[in-house]
Amino acid sequence: MSSTTTVVEGAFMEARPAGDDGFEDFSPAIGEPLNGVPPGKWNRRRDGLPEGCPVTPLGIQGKNFFFLDHAQQFYGYKANDFNQAGLETLFGGDYNYLCWAWPRWGKPKQGRPAPGELIAQFSADIVGYDSARIRPAMMAACKTKGIWNGMDKLRGRGAWKASDGRLLLHCGNVIVDGDTEKLPDEIDGCVYPALGPLSRPWPKAAEADSKHHGANLLKLFRQWNFKRKDVDPVLLLGAVGVCFLGGALEWRSATYLTGDTATGKSTLLGVIESVLGDWAMMSTNTTAAGIYQNIGFDATAVILDELEAAEDNRKMTAIIELMRQASSGGLMFRGGGEHQGVSFTSRSAFIFASINPVPLESQDFNRMALLQLQPLPPSQSQPVIKEDELALTGRIILKALADNWHRFDAVYQRFAQELAEGGHNGRGQKTFGTLLTCASLIVGDKWQELDVPLGDDLTPWRKWLRREALAEYEDALPNWQKCLNRLLTVHIDKWSSGMKGTIGKELEQFYEMQPDHPDTNIDMTNGTLSQAGCRLVEVGGVWWLAVPNQSTDMKKIFEGSQWVGGSTGSWGNAIRQWVDEDGSRWQKRKVRVNGATLNCTLVSLDALYGDDGVMTDCL
Repeated sequence: MSSTTTVVEGAFMEARPAGDDGFEDFSPAIGEPLNGVPPGKWNRRRDGLPEGCPVTPLGIQGKNFFFLDHAQQFYGYKANDFNQAGLETLFGGDYNYLCWAWPRWGKPKQGRPAPGELIAQFSADIVGYDSARIRPAMMAACKTKGIWNGMDKLRGRGAWKASDGRLLLHCGNVIVDGDTEKLPDEIDGCVYPALGPLSRPWPKAAEADSKHHGANLLKLFRQWNFKRKDVDPVLLLGAVGVCFLGGALEWRSATYLTGDTATGKSTLLGVIESVLGDWAMMSTNTTAAGIYQNIGFDATAVILDELEAAEDNRKMTAIIELMRQASSGGLMFRGGGEHQGVSFTSRSAFIFASINPVPLESQDFNRMALLQLQPLPPSQSQPVIKEDELALTGRIILKALADNWHRFDAVYQRFAQELAEGGHNGRGQKTFGTLLTCASLIVGDKWQELDVPLGDDLTPWRKWLRREALAEYEDALPNWQKCLNRLLTVHIDKWSSGMKGTIGKELEQFYEMQPDHPDTNIDMTNGTLSQAGCRLVEVGGVWWLAVPNQSTDMKKIFEGSQWVGGSTGSWGNAIRQWVDEDGSRWQKRKVRVNGATLNCTLVSLDALYGDDGVMTDCL
């Protein structure tokens, strides 16, 4: 991946903002004026602090007071933290400034001043600072700012969308706002605290370079043997863009790489990690708690390799739940010290990789692109990776995304329209539309050279990503159907041909015999079904399976699933999510089951096993 821009050239062009190598000195000599203002004689700001005070009050919440300190770091204080050590920490050890702003005077001197001695010094010496005055001043300043809500206002490192829609890149020690750089501070009502530095976007407005590097990264991705050769490398390039833009996006599409050993998953993840650099956290063994403790309020990405399914998937399930919340910027609640809950909004993009995907719900599948890797053909050489250029590629791509951010909404709408034509609902449009849009912003008109459509005609995408053909949706059944599948495949204590039967098998046999044998012994079938806590009833000339909404037998069937919890269950509500406009699929009735009259959900056998039944064999 050769480049017309070099690292050396970029180093000369890259401006260093004020404060990059240290912090402004606010310290006059003790007893001396600051900017012509004598000690203790300063004008008050609206919050009651001195003009130019290096500490910024942010607000209060309960017993907590929040500040940006002298270095723009975020601090939360309680009343007993305003001691000498706490105050000096907040002001960066600037003892002289504290003595200027809130001086503590000693006793007046006796006698006459010596030649050249200042009258103020003769009258009295400043012997320190008055912490008894500083404490209420700092508390009152926070009170003036009002109630602080950190989960809405605190923005860590990463990309963010300002109130007017522009893109802000919080690079830890500097905020990149278009072509300008600012020190961390309050911006448009949100707080961007100083944190450890991230790589900044490439400083040169290099349109040609961005297209060159983005196109070459896509060519590199194409050296892996993806199952969808035309589509998956493009989606992976888009995933790189989503990882960079995470916090600024309305929707963060996840990406899941799968493939057997020796398909190059880990090598490919290594390429992505090198491109993203410190804008991503990569791990092969972590937990959900480990992720949010490390990410916190940042909007940087998470890359997880070897996320393999196990006998106990609780750890993996918690990570997937975190991804699910992050996709839409959901609010997360976690326990904290002193019985105080901790809440934060997760805005990280996720990339996973494993040989076998962990168990996923439908709501997870439609949040991610599932990219399947196959072994390279014997005739194909291994991908050529130039490690020294990948970090440069990432910074140039970040610059391209920032420069093209203003185009995001218009490009997204065009892709969303094509995806809608391909059968995608709003969720699918968000997931794949966001990936394609980010890829588009990275490479621009280089799509033409790559034989990937981006111009006036985007119609190929409705075919390439038509919903019914995507692996992402093969197992993404609706909740009601998964619930019915669980119910119908439960074994009951009836042996036939050396095998135990299931509820579904009993119902199917009964239904198939009805046209030719209407006098089928219903009592025998119900005797079998009673062992599972359900029964058949005839209503309006149609046979229905009566499923009690609450019963001990039903709870055993759904034990360990998402449709049971505590002493109750939600399987009845799940089944009734099946859209039924005319009442031909399910009904609610009281039915006598195993000697008790129970509220039941009735499921039509016609809707299950009829000509257009949901359980009808498709082959």
